[in-house]
Amino acid sequence: MYIKLKEPKYYIYTQKDINDVRERINNTKQTKIELQSFNWSSACGFFDSEGCINALLYKKNNYMNLRIRIKNTYPYILIKFKEAFGGNVNPRKKSENPKHRQKWEWRTNKKDSVRFFLTKILPYSIIKKPQIELGLKFLETDNYQAKLFISQELKRLKDEEYTEEQIKELNEQIEDMNVDKLQHKLEEYK
Repeated sequence: MYIKLKEPKYYIYTQKDINDVRERINNTKQTKIELQSFNWSSACGFFDSEGCINALLYKKNNYMNLRIRIKNTYPYILIKFKEAFGGNVNPRKKSENPKHRQKWEWRTNKKDSVRFFLTKILPYSIIKKPQIELGLKFLETDNYQAKLFISQELKRLKDEEYTEEQIKELNEQIEDMNVDKLQHKLEEYK
């Protein structure tokens, strides 16, 4: 027999709660041991539903970087990601609605951590598989034009779904690295 407990309708984080979480975050370090027992399919499901991949452009020095992040209202789950992959866990702006929980965000843009994480979750991904594949291609190339093209595609993928044929076509374009095609494609989006 199972007893079903009711969850509270809302939970308000006090400043003490936030400070306790921050203290725990500051005391965590990346541990390789946990990665051996890390459940990659669960991590992928969590990332598929709550995660995001962004390409960041630093205009000052024309440098591009890839960032992954996950937002959620339970900081302790995000702390597990920080322990495994580094990065930061920070509170997000609190909603004015008292029924909304405090949001938290884990993010990292360390190239090795991002590549390792995306490579491990790729086989389990359903929703964000095209974004993960593009993200890995972004990390593989040093071609600035290709990175710019991939960043545009990542933005577009957030709003629409791709067919398998479109994904195959994009992958072929990226592999060819035909700068003329990429320039033409970028001009179409502007």
